[in-house]
Amino acid sequence: MEQNAENKSAMVTSIVGLALSSLGLPGWIVSAIARGKCKKLIEAGEPVAGQLKVANILSRIGLPVSIVMTVIYVLYFILGVALGVSQYM
Repeated sequence: MEQNAENKSAMVTSIVGLALSSLGLPGWIVSAIARGKCKKLIEAGEPVAGQLKVANILSRIGLPVSIVMTVIYVLYFILGVALGVSQYM
């Protein structure tokens, strides 16, 4: 029963991480936590099926998407600052 609760926790965290991935850094953090939970369960010998399989897939999707979005936001911010500064030169 304890493994089932951990599977649900990994599943919920993966869903939230994927939902937040479009925001960048918050999605990156939550997806990394979900990825860690999935890895821990898999290393503990939990069979990769059902909820754990879905959670693992969602965390693998959410992490790179949130990293890309974070990079886009940072570049957008740097470009905005550079254009703002050059406007006053």
